[in-house]
Amino acid sequence: MKKCFLALPLLLLVILGGNSSAQIPNAGFESWTGTNPMNPDGWFPNNIPTLATPITRSATAHTGSFAVQGSVANYFGFSYGPVIQTFFGYTGRPGMLTGYYNFTSVEHDTFLVIVWLFSNNLSQFVAIGSFGSGATTAGYHQFTAPLEYASAAAPDSAWIEAIIGTGDGQDSVHFGSAFLLDDLAFEGSATGVAEVSTKPVSHALHQNYPNPFNPSTTIRFELPEAAYVRLAVFNLLGEEVVQLVDDQRQAGVYDQQFDASGLASGTYFYRLEVQKSGGDGRSFVQVRKMTILR
Repeated sequence: MKKCFLALPLLLLVILGGNSSAQIPNAGFESWTGTNPMNPDGWFPNNIPTLATPITRSATAHTGSFAVQGSVANYFGFSYGPVIQTFFGYTGRPGMLTGYYNFTSVEHDTFLVIVWLFSNNLSQFVAIGSFGSGATTAGYHQFTAPLEYASAAAPDSAWIEAIIGTGDGQDSVHFGSAFLLDDLAFEGSATGVAEVSTKPVSHALHQNYPNPFNPSTTIRFELPEAAYVRLAVFNLLGEEVVQLVDDQRQAGVYDQQFDASGLASGTYFYRLEVQKSGGDGRSFVQVRKMTILR
């Protein structure tokens, strides 16, 4: 099994100017610019120019001319999972995020779409919604990610991310897994503030926010059960530079603060390892990338 870094590109966390209630940018993935590779306008893929392009344009669209395709790429022999995200100004309180997808799953790989709403420039979490599936589809299917509101605050920004992850607790995705994504939209209206469960149903390591950052950021991880947890930061040479968590934790959602004042600008990886219960010796491991930008 190949090792996978679910790596994210340089994400400019700039709330779009003008209309702060802007809709999802390039929601139908019709607009693409750049060369080697082309990138969907308004979105930030984890493509590495000339080396690995897990995010590409596809003419197999749900509507219109194009859709976005995410495929597990080969990066010097390692499986490199696709990640694409957008961050934009948004002041609505929708009931759900919808869209259309087509997915090929290899070895239980999972297609996942997550949406967050924030207020006060990412300092306050307002709502979250997600959709995930490990089933291979035939043609496009509509997905729905209902939003659960944890606050009555008015959002001012939204973050949407689509990835291929693993459904078996391993740290690698598999060659051959791929998705098509098209025609995203916010629909409906929030009916109130729900009590968002503090006990997750699966292990997860989320992308840090903000990213890039200077000098501090937040890393969120989720534990469905009590477990021994280790969260550490590594440089590009694979050397551990900071240990953030190394202890027993109860089930729940954790927001770990990371102050990088003592580190140089550049790209770093953070790795979550959870020793799962059950006596089989297996662990959940996931790695993500972040950027310090002075």
